[in-house]
Amino acid sequence: MKTLSLTLFLLLMRSVGFSQTRLNPYKIKIDSVQNLLNKTSKEDTTIIRHLNDLALLFSFDMQFERSILAAKQARQLSKKLNYLKGEGLYLNFMGLMSGNGFYISFYYFNIKKPLFYANLKEKEEVNKLMEIFPQKRDPEKEIVKLLQAFKYFERHNDKEIMAHILSTVSFNYQKLNKTNESIEYADRAIKLFKETGLPELAFTVSLGKIFVLHQTKKTKEVNEVENDAKAIIANIKDDRERASLNFLLGATYIYPLRKTALGFEYLLKADYELEKMGEKHLRSEVVLFLGDSFDNVGMYQKSLDYFKKAIELGIETKNTDNIALTYVSAVFELVPLKRWDEAKLFLGKSKSFTNRIKDKRMRALADARQRDAAGQILMGQGKYQEALQEFLQVNKIAKNWDMESIFSMYMNSYIAQCYQGLGDLKKSLAFAEKSYQQVLSSGDIRLQINASLLLSNVHEDLGNFKQAYEYLKKYRDILKEKEEQDIDNLTTNLAIENLVQKNEQQKAALEKDKLIKEQENKNQRWWLFSIAAALVSSFIFLYILYRNNQNKQKANNLLSRQKEEINLQRDKAEKALSQLKSTQTQLIQSEKLASLGELTAGIAHEIQNPLNFVNNFSEVSSELVVEMNQELDKGAINEAKAISNDLKQNLEKISLHGKRASSIVKGMLEHSRASTGIKELTDINTLSDEYLRLTYHGLRAKDKSFNANFKTDFEPNLPKIEVIPQDFGRVLLNLINNAFYATKGVKNPLVEIKTERVVNGVIITVKDNGKGMSEETKAKIFQPFFTTKPTGEGTGLGLSLAYDIITKGHGGTIEVESVEGEGTEFIVKLPIV
Repeated sequence: MKTLSLTLFLLLMRSVGFSQTRLNPYKIKIDSVQNLLNKTSKEDTTIIRHLNDLALLFSFDMQFERSILAAKQARQLSKKLNYLKGEGLYLNFMGLMSGNGFYISFYYFNIKKPLFYANLKEKEEVNKLMEIFPQKRDPEKEIVKLLQAFKYFERHNDKEIMAHILSTVSFNYQKLNKTNESIEYADRAIKLFKETGLPELAFTVSLGKIFVLHQTKKTKEVNEVENDAKAIIANIKDDRERASLNFLLGATYIYPLRKTALGFEYLLKADYELEKMGEKHLRSEVVLFLGDSFDNVGMYQKSLDYFKKAIELGIETKNTDNIALTYVSAVFELVPLKRWDEAKLFLGKSKSFTNRIKDKRMRALADARQRDAAGQILMGQGKYQEALQEFLQVNKIAKNWDMESIFSMYMNSYIAQCYQGLGDLKKSLAFAEKSYQQVLSSGDIRLQINASLLLSNVHEDLGNFKQAYEYLKKYRDILKEKEEQDIDNLTTNLAIENLVQKNEQQKAALEKDKLIKEQENKNQRWWLFSIAAALVSSFIFLYILYRNNQNKQKANNLLSRQKEEINLQRDKAEKALSQLKSTQTQLIQSEKLASLGELTAGIAHEIQNPLNFVNNFSEVSSELVVEMNQELDKGAINEAKAISNDLKQNLEKISLHGKRASSIVKGMLEHSRASTGIKELTDINTLSDEYLRLTYHGLRAKDKSFNANFKTDFEPNLPKIEVIPQDFGRVLLNLINNAFYATKGVKNPLVEIKTERVVNGVIITVKDNGKGMSEETKAKIFQPFFTTKPTGEGTGLGLSLAYDIITKGHGGTIEVESVEGEGTEFIVKLPIV
């Protein structure tokens, strides 16, 4: 049996480590991981792993909204902790989610991961949660669940996640054979990925779209998508990224488009680019695929060369998980070349690497392929009984691990040949007929030729000459068809040979340039070393003489000066420390009083409206009393009653606005009183809205020329959380005041407040479109006494106090994102206890 094709390999990898889905196993697992998260308060890598586990479980249970939120939160924490493997875990999740859509996306995310594991001691381990991965799911139900999640992320304008979801929806429609819908959602995903600056992901969806179009034989549309994919590659600046896309495009040309020569052109281009830049992790994937592709066109020696290179790269990069399977793939190239001793050597090396495979299913696959290879070596040497035992064992392993579709038709053919060699023709015929029926549906002409010839020979040995002739005729017909194909493929094979030759010449030139540069550098280093050594020797001798003389003169002076300096610095330090403590206390109190003053100005401005209403309605009511008395004097009772009703309504409005004024005064007292330090369940949406308006009116009260727009985007049904209202109010006041200050002089100034629920917490963001901050300023803003305001307008304590209130007083985080000239966004996260 030859090496696995890309499609078969991807299908297999998707099921590696996955057992049959058990009945509703998710809820218990979700609760278990959730409890672990609740018990962990410290932000560390453990939380990242738990969040990723939670993301996988929610995804298995088709709770896609919660799944993606957990994965995003894990990714954000990974960036904060500079935990590179966290990005790899995120890619793993996205590979499973988006790869569940198009296999090419799954493969793309998996070849990205070595970027994040390459320099880490901590290696990726098999996640046992994959044992309950849902292998079968109703596509229609999954589409409904995905589109529900899409609406959530559409409300939050998260275009990247929207694109991932649309890609997966597209594939589910493909499974339902709804081609138009599949293409529609693929196009929407491609558009969003381009809008978010992720052309490489638009590229992977485009290749998935090619699968759909090719199945429906829409050649013109396939060509259009090809051209778009090539345009994306042309605009990719990163060398490694461009090479990875060339790799994937080459794979697509080979499967399913069968444009073999064009596929090799892009695969060899990717290999050359990666070798030129010295990249080994991705190159090992490209080289492995090239080995498989050369096997499919019958170029066994070239295939063997690339498999050997893949093994070499795997060992160099310490990525030895797949080396056992790569060694056995090399054995399958040595068998048709009849290099038995070398084949046995490679088979032994494959077995020595098997114990490094962590996943049980992958280990079983390696065992089956090793036995397959051993059987072919034995059969090639005429040892049919020993070979037969190996092939029968392969069938047993395949049945136990649900791999019969991979091995069955090959094993039945080999078993038939072994029984033929042993003279047991009835058993040989039974297995040959099984194999023949299987290969007819495979579409593989080479297998059909071997199967028909085998049946012809067995029938002839049994004396069934009529049947032998019929299968011999079929053999000749299929052989003639293959010869016609070979003539058609001759141009392709010549093109491949030319591409290989050109690639080898490029590599030879590259290696020559490297050797020349290394020799030049070596010569330069030798001359520089010689000159430097002579100079250093001279300088050392002179320096020793000079230093001895200078040290004698400096030693005495230094001792006396040091004593005087130590005494002087000690006195200054004690005095400065005392002054600093006093000044710090005064400044902190001044900052609090300044905040109170700003708040009071806003409240005073707010209270003016209800007081105006009270005054106006009071004056009108006085006039109504006079009118009512006049009507009573005239005896017009009905008219007087009508006036009394108007009077009653006025009094109700006076009462209403009086209560509003009372409420504002009460709020003023509440905000101005000293903090109790006691946390209370608080409606964050209401508190944020109140401080936004009070701050705005306070600034308007102080400066009538000040004007700005503001808006809110509050999460509906946001739960109340425990905070110290006075302290958290000071944080909001400071952030909002800074935001409005930053918009001065900006055309169409705007300040936005947004609240959002995440796993185990609430996020409050204050955003402005002001002048923004430089990286140097961002690094200092939380330091005490640092301010960008002119002298006299700011103490520099506002953000420092806000940082302490959030992190120390509430166990949360406060971060800032800013682009100079575009605006600033402060992000406060508070935990839900």
